[in-house]
Amino acid sequence: MHRQGRFLFMLPDMINWFENLRCLVESAGTVILVTVITVRGSAPREIGAKILITETQCQGTVGGGNLEYKAIAQARELIRRSAETESMTAPVIHTYALGPSLGQCCGGQVALMYERVVCDTAWFQHAVEITKGSEGKRLWICRSMINPADYRLIADDQEAVDRYEQYDTCGDGEDQKDGGKDSGNTGRKHGSKHGQSDINQLPLSPHMTGHGPGVLYPDSASPASASSALAGIDHADAVANAATQALSAGWWREQLSPQLPEVWIFGAGHVGQALHEQLQLLPCNAVAIDSRDDVLQRLPSSVRVIATDCCVAEVESAPVGAWFIVMTHSHAIDFDLCCAILKRNDFAYLGLIGSHTKRATFVKRLAHRGFASTQIDRLVSPIGLTTLKSRLPQLIALGVATDLAHQWQDTSV
Repeated sequence: MHRQGRFLFMLPDMINWFENLRCLVESAGTVILVTVITVRGSAPREIGAKILITETQCQGTVGGGNLEYKAIAQARELIRRSAETESMTAPVIHTYALGPSLGQCCGGQVALMYERVVCDTAWFQHAVEITKGSEGKRLWICRSMINPADYRLIADDQEAVDRYEQYDTCGDGEDQKDGGKDSGNTGRKHGSKHGQSDINQLPLSPHMTGHGPGVLYPDSASPASASSALAGIDHADAVANAATQALSAGWWREQLSPQLPEVWIFGAGHVGQALHEQLQLLPCNAVAIDSRDDVLQRLPSSVRVIATDCCVAEVESAPVGAWFIVMTHSHAIDFDLCCAILKRNDFAYLGLIGSHTKRATFVKRLAHRGFASTQIDRLVSPIGLTTLKSRLPQLIALGVATDLAHQWQDTSV
């Protein structure tokens, strides 16, 4: 039995924000996309955090409290105005001093960008096209904060780029059906008659792995950056005004489709069940492998399941960079799995449930099998948090999930 994970509309904290946006635009028509684009000092959320707002729904969060209350009110006012006048084609930026203006104890400063997105919004429409069939690929967008007709789409895989270029258009709106190749730019649309922003000068490369969301400027030495605009300004309102003015000259860059860690868990017993429940809250794709159909059927519907009498054979099916966790009902199967995974040597993590004694036994047997010490050292066991002494399955699972979350944070996953 193989079961693909069913897509959950609201992924944890909008991990796949663009898919959530696409679904909301389809159902509601008009969505205000609110994004944290700069943070100064202490703030409740990080750069790139989002909330999607319609007339009746909200998804995601920019930190709660008065900041989010104002963001929702502002967004719905923008929806009302746009319905009356069909205005707001360009993003709107508001900078908030959390302490003086909103009475929030964190006391920092946050800039929010408000974007109206409908089905025919240019960058959104083209992003929908390029993301079709590109699951698991890194896709990026960089769009002007002055003119939304100026944007650039970047894909790590050339196939997605070629597919996008079928829809690329010139500034006059004519399709480039003959290929539309533009040297030095990968899968892009830019330079509308009204903007002519020089997107070619942006510090972007076709492969943007490791770069987080943020504001870019065509000239890296430009003084019109938020940091320089804030220098020497003390008054909160003046700071907010200066920051907003500086930001409006920039470009917003972010990832459209995050490449999530693949967590392959061998064994769906009590701890495996609890671990899959915990991983529902984390940014990852979980796969459960077990020989028992009945235990696999009890897993959350979003988990991809593989029922097989030979778990070891499934090791080769995992993608490069997979995170393996071994916790079957049999120590013999656990050992064979560890051997198969260590032979691959292209994985991100190998964790084995058990005691220090179990690890010591496995280390001796692996060495006897001819594995080098550098290979054996990659075996993590025991797994989870050593400070949690309980053997309750739910607490063991919580420790493992917490440890994984720490590692993903450290590796910018």
